[in-house]
Amino acid sequence: MRLRNEAEALREQLEAKQEMGGDISKPQLAKLEGLIRDCQKVEKTLVAQSSQFASLTESGPALNLDSLRSDLRCRLASLRTCCDERDVSGGTAG
Repeated sequence: MRLRNEAEALREQLEAKQEMGGDISKPQLAKLEGLIRDCQKVEKTLVAQSSQFASLTESGPALNLDSLRSDLRCRLASLRTCCDERDVSGGTAG
């Protein structure tokens, strides 16, 4: 945001210089305005990502991988008791 503000201040200075009869080329001014637009796009992206990150952190704790791993092991153990262990562990039938 500070970069955009400085670019806008520079643009205002160039426009004032041009109004006073200074020699400022239009391509230079157009390039500066393009820089300002790019800065604004970056600001919008940062705000969106910041909001997205904030909503993720507020939604509660992250996945508990230990709990998921334990649950998966229990389910696999149950399958192994009722099925052929080779089929459950990824063996080929045949």
